[in-house]
Amino acid sequence: ASNSVYCLDPNFSQQGLTMTCVSQNVGVIPNSAISITGAGTLYFSLNINNTNDVSSPTIVDLQFELFDNGISCGTALLPITVNPKPVIAFTNPINAVCENANPINLNNWATPIGGTWAGTGILNNTFYPSYPSGATIVMAYTKTNQYGCTSASTLPFTINQTPDLNVTTNSSDCNQNTGSAAVTITNGQSPYSIYWSTGST
Repeated sequence: ASNSVYCLDPNFSQQGLTMTCVSQNVGVIPNSAISITGAGTLYFSLNINNTNDVSSPTIVDLQFELFDNGISCGTALLPITVNPKPVIAFTNPINAVCENANPINLNNWATPIGGTWAGTGILNNTFYPSYPSGATIVMAYTKTNQYGCTSASTLPFTINQTPDLNVTTNSSDCNQNTGSAAVTITNGQSPYSIYWSTGST
């Protein structure tokens, strides 16, 4: 976050001004995250490059002190509200599907709900499985809360290639139980399990 601080008192030197700023709650806004630019002028720029997490809106006072050629001219407190960001947790019931699986609605796969999913095969928060160049893709979930704060997190997800079957048969002799069938499996991931309509495996 950034903002500007103006010094309007004409009694101040316009050449030798400096300003400092310290946080009154370093657990939320560390002093190392605060920077002031614009020394020697009547215009200063405040920048806060990060804050620590909060669970609810938290007001932190920033104390500014103005110096004119090294002499303190006074202090002022500026309250800053630090809003919480969404804390994302994944609730996905599975972490892998086959490439020919039905489309999957992702709306309940993360909390807080109401965010946006993105990634390979995802459209309108629905995942359409397919077999990409890699067996593992990365799904990204982004959520913006009521304070306008945004968080994003990623979820690795595996898409398994379906096996291809090639069945060859040998007909039985007349009235003899001598026929046979053999299955050749390619693609997919071994070990394989084969189930026949007769109940054999």
